[in-house]
Amino acid sequence: MASDERTAAALTQRRWERAVAAAEDPAQRLTLSMRTHEEALPIGRAAGGSVRDSCERYLMETWSMGTLHGQLRDAAYYGTSSALRPGASRDRTELRNAILPSTGDLSFTFKPRTFMERIAEVLSGLDELTMQHRMVAEAADWVSSASAMDAHIEELDGRFRRLLARTIRQRNAVVHGAQTVPQVIANCEPFIRELCGQVVAQALAAVADGEDPVDRLESARAAWLRQRAALRDGKQPASVVLAGPLTED
Repeated sequence: MASDERTAAALTQRRWERAVAAAEDPAQRLTLSMRTHEEALPIGRAAGGSVRDSCERYLMETWSMGTLHGQLRDAAYYGTSSALRPGASRDRTELRNAILPSTGDLSFTFKPRTFMERIAEVLSGLDELTMQHRMVAEAADWVSSASAMDAHIEELDGRFRRLLARTIRQRNAVVHGAQTVPQVIANCEPFIRELCGQVVAQALAAVADGEDPVDRLESARAAWLRQRAALRDGKQPASVVLAGPLTED
């Protein structure tokens, strides 16, 4: 696809995403969101492929690792929140600043490697039977070994597949005039719109960098898969997970 055609396609996807967001009916937003994936992702229908296959291939790893990042960030944020209280110890304040350094204007950035390396310190300062303790203890279990982290990411992959399957079933129900389940729609609609946002953002970034959007999705997938392979080789989670692209041996 020529550069101007890629630009036009990316802008069309962005306009469509904004139009879908303005729709009032959640079931309609879910159904219309699927169009982005059907048009933006390669679907090998001649070989029996489907939109589900393409979503799994191009989007699952990025979604799972992004979800993991959010889980770790939330655990870090709430696990170190006591440092924001008056009279907090210097050690606790230093720990939070190392994991969530301020970027000014009440904003911060998250250092996942630092959090994973110092998670025992975070946990030791929390009272048991609190939400914060539960969140950090759960994250500490994932970080405890390569196999534990890999197993957790596999669970996230499974969640992706279940949400995608439910989304497609609800879309099919809408298209064929069958009854939908409002609770399922409410669960799946944010998921599919998040994936749409991911596709559109990658398409726009690819255009800006003079790349093919699908090649960019493949590169992101390959980077995450290298991290997964490093875990399966026994590398410690803090050294490879969310550590950016790993070079191929």
